[in-house]
Amino acid sequence: GSFYVNNRWLGGTLTNFPTIRKRIDLLNQLLDQYEQTKFEGLSKKDAIVKTKLMEKLNSLLGGVKEMRRSTSDLKAIVIVDTNYEHNAVHEAKLLHIPSFGLVDTNCDPRSVTYPIPMNVDGPEAVALVVGLLADAIVAGKGGVVEHAYAAGSDDKSTMKDIVPAQFSPDELRIIRAKIREDIFAAKRNGKKHRKVSKKKFARRPSAPHKDGGESEVKKPVATAAAAPSASEAPAA
Repeated sequence: GSFYVNNRWLGGTLTNFPTIRKRIDLLNQLLDQYEQTKFEGLSKKDAIVKTKLMEKLNSLLGGVKEMRRSTSDLKAIVIVDTNYEHNAVHEAKLLHIPSFGLVDTNCDPRSVTYPIPMNVDGPEAVALVVGLLADAIVAGKGGVVEHAYAAGSDDKSTMKDIVPAQFSPDELRIIRAKIREDIFAAKRNGKKHRKVSKKKFARRPSAPHKDGGESEVKKPVATAAAAPSASEAPAA
C-alpha cells in the first residue's frame, strides 16, 4: 500500500524525517508491547498514559510507520486542500517531490506540480478523485483496481450516479464525518476577528492655521433662496 496522513500533518514529516522516525519507533514499540501484554504488569496510571500516547501517535503517524526513508520512498504526493495543508506543499517543494493537489477557489494552483481544480469541501467528490488516483497507483503496480470509473458507463452519468456505486453507505458516512471534523477543527483553530477601536473612526480635529489659529470650517451653502425681509418687501 501507499503511505498516507489522514490527520494533522506534523511539521518536518519529510524534511526532518530522522526526528519523526524516532516517534515512529516509539509507536511501533508501544504497539508491540500492547499486542504482547496489553500493558499488564503496569500500574493503572502508567497503562492509561501509555495507551493514550499510543493512540495519539497512531492517529498522527499510523499511515507512515512503515516508511524507512523520506525522499527515496516517495515518487509523488497527493494533497487534499493545498491551502489547508500548506506545510505538506512546502516540504514537497523543498525536496522536489512531484505533487498532485486538489485545489479549491481559495488555493494557488501554482503551488503544486499537477493541480486538480475541484470542490474540496464535498466529501463525495474528494472520495471519488482520490479513489481514481489510488486506482492509478494500483494499476501502475500491477494490482487490481477497485474504484475506477467504469469504461462502459453512461456519458450522462452524474456524481450522484457514480459515487454510490463506488462506495458503500458506511464508507460514505465515515467520509462525511471525517470532513465535518476537519472543517470544525479548521474553524476552531482559526484566527479570531480583531475588534476595531471606536477611536479609529472618531472625528479628526481641525488642522491648525498658518497664523496659529484653527482653520474655519466651511458651512454648507444653502440651496434654497432666503425669504425677503420686511424692509425688502415691495410696497403695496
